[in-house]
Amino acid sequence: MSQKTDSEATADKAQIIIGSGQKIETEVNLQSGGNVIPPVNPPDPKPNGNDDVDKFGVKKLFPSKPNPFCPDWYIDLSKDDPSGKTEFAVTYGHDMVKSTKKTENGITYFTTPGHKVTYNSGAPPGMSFRGAIYPDKEVFDDSAKGSWDQTPTPEYLHTPKSFGSFEMTWYIRVGPRLPGNPHTSLAAKVKSKNDGSDDTKRSCVEICMADPDHADPYVNINFAHDLYVKQPVKTYSKLGRFEPEKWLGFKAIVSPAADKKSCYLGIYIDVDPFDTNGKPKNNWILKADYYFVGVKEYKMIVSSWRGQKEYLRMDGYTRFDYTNVSVREIIFDSPYHKAVKMAATQQGFNMGSVPTYDPYDFEYIEEIPEGKRKVQAPPAATPTKA
Repeated sequence: MSQKTDSEATADKAQIIIGSGQKIETEVNLQSGGNVIPPVNPPDPKPNGNDDVDKFGVKKLFPSKPNPFCPDWYIDLSKDDPSGKTEFAVTYGHDMVKSTKKTENGITYFTTPGHKVTYNSGAPPGMSFRGAIYPDKEVFDDSAKGSWDQTPTPEYLHTPKSFGSFEMTWYIRVGPRLPGNPHTSLAAKVKSKNDGSDDTKRSCVEICMADPDHADPYVNINFAHDLYVKQPVKTYSKLGRFEPEKWLGFKAIVSPAADKKSCYLGIYIDVDPFDTNGKPKNNWILKADYYFVGVKEYKMIVSSWRGQKEYLRMDGYTRFDYTNVSVREIIFDSPYHKAVKMAATQQGFNMGSVPTYDPYDFEYIEEIPEGKRKVQAPPAATPTKA
């Protein structure tokens, strides 16, 4: 049977299970004009049999890939600070940023004030968080040889032990916004590598969430550090703008097509992710998605490679909390995703807006070559050891 397009599916019916477990049968109706969708779970049978939650009790939206290039990765909640020389670190440049473990209302999590950051634009300085998963080798290894501009396009940027199609999960919360309202952001930065000595090779794609400064999610194609190509995305729900003092479940879904001519980029969210015992509620909704087929500024090249690292960046707050972090390689053909996509499409979607500013203005000034800086860099900070 051939796969239906979104428009062809509008004539279908879908049986969907709402977060409470109630089943409904709904006509797909693009004329509804709605923009807020109910949380939905997959139709029975469950897509992954009895193995539909991970070690933290978080729903696996997509089935795990058999014989993956890279084993599933989970943050170690038993540690006092999860950052180390391998696998995972919260960093600023080549500095480790310390995190502290806490437990609150049954939720074990890590918290950090982040690191002070001076922006290339000269905008008010802020605090920044960058938490990165490195599936192989050391965190500060700058020896990755692959890059977006190689011919043929590389299979991987650093080593074969790296994520192809994957589901990356973070549960995150931030403190109050910093005085003076500096730049805010929440972005999954994927298919990337360390800049090293040549930041034109970073090969990164950003999947950016709505937050106090940005009404809609959007995508940045950022294969070279100083050129961001902003792309609007289909936005299915008004729910889920990233806000201070509210936990948010956030999933970035990344899946290059087998023919390497496109790459699916999606955001799923859970806006009230924990029950009274601190356990995941798993009311995930599709927030936004985008099929990346290349942009002319980067020669229509698609991010089909496996990256050196997958990471999350947050800016502009007094505190950054995180837990239940994981990355799994997936089979993209998921009954859950099909059901949720149909439910989202019936409510209608908007093409979101993109920021008017240049994202390069809000890069760390220390990471920008001196000849490209708009402002002077502050004195070097004293490194914080892991």
